[in-house]
Amino acid sequence: MSRKWGTCQEDLNPRVRDYIARIPDQGRRAATLISQLLTFSRRAVTERQSLSLLPLVKETIKMLERTVPENIAIRLNIPGEITPVSADPTQMQQVLLNLCVNASHAMPHGGELILGLEHVTFDEAQCRQRVDTRPGNYVCLSVRDTGVGMTPEVQARIFEPFFTTKGVGKGTGLGLAMVYGIVKEHEGHITVYSEVGKGSEFKVYLPTMKGEEIISLASAQESPAGGTETILLVEDSESMLDVGQGMLAKLGYTVLTATDGEDALRIYRAHQDEIALVLTDMIMPKMDGQELYETLAQTDPAVKVLMMSGYSLKEEVADLRAKGLKGFVQKPFDFNQLGRVVRQALDEQDGEKR
Repeated sequence: MSRKWGTCQEDLNPRVRDYIARIPDQGRRAATLISQLLTFSRRAVTERQSLSLLPLVKETIKMLERTVPENIAIRLNIPGEITPVSADPTQMQQVLLNLCVNASHAMPHGGELILGLEHVTFDEAQCRQRVDTRPGNYVCLSVRDTGVGMTPEVQARIFEPFFTTKGVGKGTGLGLAMVYGIVKEHEGHITVYSEVGKGSEFKVYLPTMKGEEIISLASAQESPAGGTETILLVEDSESMLDVGQGMLAKLGYTVLTATDGEDALRIYRAHQDEIALVLTDMIMPKMDGQELYETLAQTDPAVKVLMMSGYSLKEEVADLRAKGLKGFVQKPFDFNQLGRVVRQALDEQDGEKR
């Protein structure tokens, strides 16, 4: 029983070793599929705000430049200023990334990926020719590739759930169905034009915001107040830990970090007099967020804890709120939302713990 895992692994036959080696990749695929299913079934939380698509497109291009093959050139085509839309930035990035990744897959031998933004106005006559389209002003987000293209038969089915032209194990068939669902949920619509051997172009139309809507949302999204308290951030994802720590530090807080529940308990016990708030992920290895909260509450009944997750956990959070949990933060983090919820939790029954 004292033998190391590496030694035991060497004793396994090649087929078993191969299966074990695939576990991390299969886990990542499962996580992606669950995320897609949640979004597709609309259980994912939607946080709409006044959103300028240009910074989002530029940020996405930077990500793509590090991931797409070097033989694919990425170009941006934007003729002028773009009016904001009312949209969830995380879901809009999902739309854009799905379309861009599909476009890159359609160019196995290289080509051009062209992203565009422009204003479009539809009148009554044009809307009669477009299903589910209302007259008005729209921002058109386009993603065009010079790849293999699609036949009319494939074009007719691409937004169907679980339809995919990729090989077994290489696609869930939910990507474009999820894109379609997100666009519809934002009162927009999506079109596709493609020719075999010449490439494809997807166009996403989102209603522009009126002036009074922009003012109303802007006033509701004023920069949150920060503080100087010490916060213990518990998150098993390295990237999310870095993002959360950066945001909290920008708000003025001192941040201690832990990568799992057991690590968090050790740090809290060592710095109990300094820590004013614990912000912990719900789903973690070794000890999940709920178990960590209950253990902390036994150690220190005055502990203040915020829970966070990338999933909608209304029932679980409601049960913990009844036990004294201070609130819930949706991932991925939104700077303003994170700042408001943290400050509200710290100020609740202030003076009880610092």
